[in-house]
Amino acid sequence: MLMISGNISQAQNLKQFKWENRILLVFSDKKENEIYKEQLQELSENEEGLAERKLLLFEVVEEEYRKTHFDNANAGSSKWLITENLRKKFNAENERFKVVLIGLDGRVKRTTNKLFEKEALFGLIDSMPMRIQEMSRGE
Repeated sequence: MLMISGNISQAQNLKQFKWENRILLVFSDKKENEIYKEQLQELSENEEGLAERKLLLFEVVEEEYRKTHFDNANAGSSKWLITENLRKKFNAENERFKVVLIGLDGRVKRTTNKLFEKEALFGLIDSMPMRIQEMSRGE
């Protein structure tokens, strides 16, 4: 995958993606966590569908994060960087595994501590009013 340079202050400021991208935050207590690995596998099985839905993935493991783009122009993952803000804001309970979906409007749409299967993820996104508008415009 192509590497994308990242800046800690920019990458942790999710507001910069508002109205441009949906965001999926995947939190794990460690990189060896089995459900975390399953979640990444589940997502990797349909990168085209993720790109179509303007989805960015932020993996947050321990005190590090990296961002993954799925669109053709920027496809790839950034290097692992130090984080505090993402965990504090979206996983203050320090759960071993958590997934948070944030919509184009910057609001949390769904959180779960279970595997977020791509069919459920895509179904949820495709039912959102802004996604329905995108589909009607052929985006």
